Order: sequence, then structure tokens, then C-alpha cells
Amino acid sequence: MATGGAIRAEEPKDGRQFLCPEEMLPHLAKTLEGEYAVPWDKDQPCLVLDVGANCGAFTVWAKLSWPNCEVDAYEPNPEMVKFLKQNIEGLNGVTVHESAVGDIDRDKLYLGKNNPGESSQYQNGSEQTDDFIEIEVTDPESLLSYDIVKLDCEGAESYILARLDLSQTKFVMYEYHSEHDRRFCDEVLSASGFTLIYHHCTAIGFGVAKYQRI
Repeated sequence: MATGGAIRAEEPKDGRQFLCPEEMLPHLAKTLEGEYAVPWDKDQPCLVLDVGANCGAFTVWAKLSWPNCEVDAYEPNPEMVKFLKQNIEGLNGVTVHESAVGDIDRDKLYLGKNNPGESSQYQNGSEQTDDFIEIEVTDPESLLSYDIVKLDCEGAESYILARLDLSQTKFVMYEYHSEHDRRFCDEVLSASGFTLIYHHCTAIGFGVAKYQRI
């Protein structure tokens, strides 16, 4: 069984405990507090794609916020998958895929220097080590068109967004890791009929953006 710190899912308040490595606590707390919240009717069913599910913070938040949603959660790191599976216990409608989504030729996951959330198919030198594990990778073009898409995959966001079927998608939320990627993703989404509804820059070249099809 995976071990680590425990934080309480405060939004919605239902008393669930969320398990994760200690070093991930401040990052995942923001997700559990609604960092990726969008105005979807909680009573309406929806299909949700969670790429870079990590320990399951967004997946858990989505299921508690939108009880009728079904979530496909993709996470390539087997250590994080252990936490993910524990955290979704008792939640129906969640399918865990022990896989990355992205370039299928990038089948190495470089491990994060400071925490597992920095692990990436891309090695930029500042957040990833030289150590890696071999992983399964799912081609984004093979996926369904989801109502809601959340991406937090440490540099793979632009590759994925350029290839996802967004024809049925209403909301896209992603974390970006360079200004170049942010601008590229904005161009892709704008060309697909989406409008930026929220942007929070956490540092130069880093932040969270949310888009809605209007």
C-alpha cells in the first residue's frame, strides 16, 4: 500500500481523506480546492479526460463535484497509480489507465527533481533528473472526444491538444510549462472555437489556463 501524507478534500466538504507523497501536499491541495473548476451543471452527465492524473486529485474533485461524470484518468508513474487507486476507492465511473498520453515515441518518463509531479516525457534540465522509467504511451488521436479535458503533463500539453478530437469538448483546462507552449495552446484552442475564461500565471512561463467553447 502506498504511504504518505494525508490532506482533506475541503471542496466539496465530505470528509474524504486524500493520500499522496508528502512533497506533493501543497500542489495537490490546490487541485482539491478547485483549481480546475469550471461551470458545468453538477446534475448533468459528462465524460472527463484527466491526463497527468498523478495521485488523483482532479479525478476525485471531479467525481465529488459532478457525481454523474465518468472519468478516464491517465497516469504513467506506477508509484502515483498506487495512490490514485486508493484515492478513488468508493467512487464509481472512474477508469484508471497506467499510461501517458502523448508522443508514442517518447516512452521514457524522466523523474522529477523535487517531487513526482515534475516527472515528464520531456527533459528540460530544470525539473527532471537523468533517471527514467519506461512507460506505456497512448496516442491522443486514439481517444474519444470528451466534454471536459484537463491536462497537467509537464510539457506534453501542446502535443496533445494539437491532436485531440475536441469536436464535443466544452471545457479545456491545462497547466503550461513555457510561454511558447501557452501561446501554442491558445492558438490551437482559439482556432477550435474556444475562449479563454481564466488564466493564472504562477511564475514566468508557468501557470494554469481554462477555456470554454462559447
